[in-house]
Amino acid sequence: MSTLHKKRYYLVTLLIFSFFSSCNYIFQDHTPPEYIVVSQEQTSMIEVYSPTYTDQFQQGEAITIMWKNTRHINEVNIELLKKDAPIFTIQNNEKNQGSYLWQIPVDLRNSLHYQIKVSNSNNDDEFGISERFVVLREQ
Repeated sequence: MSTLHKKRYYLVTLLIFSFFSSCNYIFQDHTPPEYIVVSQEQTSMIEVYSPTYTDQFQQGEAITIMWKNTRHINEVNIELLKKDAPIFTIQNNEKNQGSYLWQIPVDLRNSLHYQIKVSNSNNDDEFGISERFVVLREQ
């Protein structure tokens, strides 16, 4: 990654962090903001590229989780995280096709701190985590 590209990447990350930090009241997620650690290089075997930080979903909405991996993996586990902590398992031992259609539970709390974790069913050390995304109350 070039120096200019890194500067832009960190500037965008800082702007996003500032935006989400100031939106806690709007999203009724009053937990204190925490540090966001951004690695310079993707080192995981699995890259979760959807959902992303620009995505906002409603409770009950069906979304497509998408990922790619750098080596052959037969089956994956899919989990929902909030602030990097596991909330619940979405699906275990799912055939690795690079995507999964998931219906967001209608009782999932509003937050701007959700992430998706996709991991190799046979090796928990091989995983990828999505960017944070927003879930709002059904309108």
